[in-house]
Amino acid sequence: MTRRRKAPPATSSETELVSLTPIQQTLLEEADRQITILSEGRELKTTVGNVVIRKLLQTAANGSSHALGHTVKAITVAQQVRQNVIKEDVAFGLRFKEHQQRLLDEVIKRGGDPESVLPHPDDIVIIEGTGYRIDGPADAEQLLVLKDNCRRRNVLILQAILEERLARAPADSPAGLFSGATPLVLVQFLNEGLPARYRMSDTAIIVAMERYRRLTKRELLKHVRKAWATLGQSRPRGWIMPPLGETRRRIERLIPECMDLYADIRTGKVTSDRKIVERIGRIARQ
Repeated sequence: MTRRRKAPPATSSETELVSLTPIQQTLLEEADRQITILSEGRELKTTVGNVVIRKLLQTAANGSSHALGHTVKAITVAQQVRQNVIKEDVAFGLRFKEHQQRLLDEVIKRGGDPESVLPHPDDIVIIEGTGYRIDGPADAEQLLVLKDNCRRRNVLILQAILEERLARAPADSPAGLFSGATPLVLVQFLNEGLPARYRMSDTAIIVAMERYRRLTKRELLKHVRKAWATLGQSRPRGWIMPPLGETRRRIERLIPECMDLYADIRTGKVTSDRKIVERIGRIARQ
C-alpha cells in the first residue's frame, strides 16, 4: 500500500495575507535574483524563479513534481502578499496626495506660503505596481538644503559664462571650446540630483546662459563674486575653477562616499537630518 503524501497547505485568503514573513521575503528575493544559465548552448540571463518553473515542468513531465510544487506554492503565496502590500501602498499614496492638495489649496486661498505645505502634492509620485515615493523635501530642513543646491547650480551657470568670457584662447579653438566646462559639468551633476519639480530643463539652462552672455565682463565679474558670497564662499575677482580633468577625478573619488552615505540612510544607520548634512559637508570638503 502506497503511503499518501501530505498535500501542500491551501493558499490563504486575501484577508489573511497581512504582511510578508522574513522567510517569505527571503524567498521572493531569491526568486527575483538574476542569474546566468546555459540554455541550448547559449548564455541566458534569467531569475531563479524562472529556473524553478522550468525545472518544475521538466520534473512534471518525468513524473512526480511534489517537492517543486511546494516551492512554487510558497512563492505564489508570498507574491500575493506582496501584491496586497503594494495595493495598500498605492491607495495610501493617493489618499496622502489628495490630503496634501487640500492643505495646499487652503493655504493658497488664505494667501499663505505654498512652500509651507510639505511634502508638496506634486512631489508625491504614485507608481502603479510598486507603491509611491516622495520626490522632494518632506520638511523645512530638507527644503533649505534643496534651495541651497538650486542656488549653487545657478551660480555655477553664471561661473561658466564668466570663464567662457575670460578664456584667453579663441572660442573655436580646442582650448576655447572647454572654457567653462568644469562648472557646466557640475551644473548637470547637481541638476540631475534634484527632485523633478526643481530640476531645470536643458532649454532653461541654455536660456539662462544666453541671458548671462549679454552682461558685460565687468558686470559678470561683479555678479559672480556676489553670487558666491551669498553661498558663504568668498572668491577672488576673476576666480577660475580647476580644470575639467581634475574635477572629473575628484567626482569619481567622491561617488563611492556618496553611495556609502545613501546605503547608510537606506539601512537606517544614519537617520537624523543633522548627521546627513554633516556627512554631505565632509564629502564636499574632500
